[in-house]
Amino acid sequence: MNFKGHVIITSSIAVASIATVKYFYPNSQIDRLCYAGAAMVFGGMFPDVDTHSHPSKIYAFLSLIALIVFTVIKFPWFGVAIVAPYLLAKMSKHRGWTHSTIFPILCITLSIVLTERSYAFIGGSQWIIWWFGVGLLIHILIDLISTRMKRSKTLKLK
Repeated sequence: MNFKGHVIITSSIAVASIATVKYFYPNSQIDRLCYAGAAMVFGGMFPDVDTHSHPSKIYAFLSLIALIVFTVIKFPWFGVAIVAPYLLAKMSKHRGWTHSTIFPILCITLSIVLTERSYAFIGGSQWIIWWFGVGLLIHILIDLISTRMKRSKTLKLK
């Protein structure tokens, strides 16, 4: 699937997730839910940043803005969580570790461990890592589904 498709689908799932959480937990802070949705969309875009493509440039620009904005509003770890993997991805081959299922599982596991341990150094923003990991999983699942659909169409044509 192309970059635009990933952004559209991940954004739709993020909005639906925010609406669901807000419905079942009406006291949830909408600003934190919006940060969570943004983290999910960034996670959905992330696996394709390991190329020198247009999406990679968009991600670089948005991650720089996110680093600045979230540092100002006292969530610097969100910006760091976006920029650090981006720099690592630029040093690897396309469809390498960014498209593995291990990376999102590590993000989700890390957020659970940090929540259990209540590490103060990330200021309670560990849930952002979880949403980022969910966005990564969504991207990988979309790629898996779209690849299988392409293969089945190719097989039917032969």
